[in-house]
Amino acid sequence: MENILRPYISEALVSDHYSWNEETVEIKGKPINMIVLEGEFQRANRPNKNNRVYEEALLSRETKKLQESIKARNGHPMGLDHPTPHPSDPPQIQMQQIKRIGLDNACALTTALEMHNGVVYGKARILSGDFGTGDKMASFVRNGFKPAVSSRGLGGDPVMREGFMYVPESYQMVCYDFVTDPSTHNAILEQTMMEEVELMKISQVHKKKLYEVLIDLSKKHGA
Repeated sequence: MENILRPYISEALVSDHYSWNEETVEIKGKPINMIVLEGEFQRANRPNKNNRVYEEALLSRETKKLQESIKARNGHPMGLDHPTPHPSDPPQIQMQQIKRIGLDNACALTTALEMHNGVVYGKARILSGDFGTGDKMASFVRNGFKPAVSSRGLGGDPVMREGFMYVPESYQMVCYDFVTDPSTHNAILEQTMMEEVELMKISQVHKKKLYEVLIDLSKKHGA
């Protein structure tokens, strides 16, 4: 059977340990106030809103990869909401869109990641000064809004175990994104999970691909 990559989008986590402050950075001789956010980004070994489980060893492995990227490039881009592939595009193109961190949609940089007791803690610096998505996110935060964080990645078929869907070893994290509407985002994930499980029970051969389910549900919710 063909090894098809599938998108893995985690629960939008609104951190219980959230904080932010402003730092002044000089860019081309001009001081710019940039917001720095800190909090929980993701949790391992427990079912999230879409009944998926990211095992600690897997999440630790992918966290280390992102740490290397942060060190090499002085940060790892974060999008403002996850990309939504166009339904008419071929699967390969849709997967490329999910894998690509579009700089036109990048609103922040992940500047630090640490993992303790199965919890990934992160720090992010919001990009501002170009009237783009970062300025929009900065405005949200300054007005008291608590953004949610959700990981984005690709992998093979999930592994069903004890009624839960375990993210497979083939999983590769792309990045963390800020999700502005966590309630809608998580509701879509819950319905995606229910529909995907039923499709897995009906037929492994004719199972609808997860990216198609995500697109259908996004249409229903107007996301």
